[in-house]
Amino acid sequence: MTAVDGAGAIDQLRRRKIACIVLDIRLPDMSGLDLVPMLLEHEPFAAILILTAVNDAQSAARCMQRGAMDYLVTPVDLPELQRAIVRALARRREAMEQ
Repeated sequence: MTAVDGAGAIDQLRRRKIACIVLDIRLPDMSGLDLVPMLLEHEPFAAILILTAVNDAQSAARCMQRGAMDYLVTPVDLPELQRAIVRALARRREAMEQ
C-alpha cells in the first residue's frame, strides 16, 4: 500500500493492520519525524523505517528516539533495504512477544 502524505498514511493504518512502514522524512503535509509517534499511536508494534535523502545524524537520532527502527539514506540498494526490513520485523516480533 502507498500513501502520498501523512494523513493518507494514518488513514491506511486505521483501515488495515500494517506490520512494516517505509516512511520518507519529508512529506507534503507534515514531517515524517512528527508522523512516527502518530503511526505508533495507531499501531504500537509497527516496524517503521525512515528512507530519506537527508543524511543528518541529528534527524536520524530524533527519528529513532520517536520510535523508528532504522534510518536509511538514499540511494539505498534493494538488498540493503530488504536486510533493514528483516531486522525491523524481527525486532517487532521480539517486542510483541515481550
